Amino acid sequence: MNVNVAKTPYYKEQVEKIEREILALTDDGAACCVSDDKGAYLAKLIEERKDALDALFQATPNEVMRMDKLNDQLKAITRQMHERVANVNEDAAKIFVDGNFEAEGRLNYNPNAAGAILQMENDEYFGSDFAKIHQVIDMLFDQGYLPIKCADYVRASDLVNDFDNGNWETAYEDWQPQADKFKHINICFAIHSLNAYHPYSIPDILRMNNFDITVTIKKVMTM
Repeated sequence: MNVNVAKTPYYKEQVEKIEREILALTDDGAACCVSDDKGAYLAKLIEERKDALDALFQATPNEVMRMDKLNDQLKAITRQMHERVANVNEDAAKIFVDGNFEAEGRLNYNPNAAGAILQMENDEYFGSDFAKIHQVIDMLFDQGYLPIKCADYVRASDLVNDFDNGNWETAYEDWQPQADKFKHINICFAIHSLNAYHPYSIPDILRMNNFDITVTIKKVMTM
C-alpha cells in the first residue's frame, strides 16, 4: 500500500487543523498587520501546511494535464517578461545616457483577484481553503515574514543569453511530490521556484490562475 494513501486521513486532518489556526489568527484570512511574533509563527504554520499538502498529493491524470497546461502558460509569461525587460532597457538607454541603470523584471502570482484560484474536482480531498490561505501568504510576503515573493526574476544584463537556450527552464526534482509523474515535463523555473523556494505545495500551484509581470528601472549609483 502506498504510504501516502495510508496516511491520507492524518495529513488531511493536519491541513484542516493548521488552517483553522491560521484563519483564527488572521481574522478569517482578512488583510491585517501582525506583530513580529505572530508573523513568524504564521510563517511556520504555512510551511507545515505546505508539507502536509505535498504529502497528500497523488497526481491524478487531470492534475498531470493541469501541470502541463500551467507550465505552458508560465513559459509564455516568462518569455513576455524577458521581452519587456529588453524593450524597457532599450528605452531607458536613451534617457540614462551614462548607462548607470538596471532594468529588472519580476513574475508574480497574485491571488487577490476574481478567478485567481481555480476550483478542481478534488478540492475536498485536500481539505484546504486555498483562496483564503493564499491571501494570508500574500499578506505575509508583503509584511516581510516570508522571503521575496516573485516566482521568477530577470535583469537586463542576464538577457545576453538567448531565451531559447533553455537556461530559464529546470527539472522537476526527485524530492518533489510525485516526481515520477512529472519527469516528462520540462518545467519552467517559475513552477520549480514556487514549490522549492516559496511556501506553496504542488496542489496550491496547480490552482494558481493569475500572474503578473512588473518591470522596473533602478538607477545604479557609482562612487
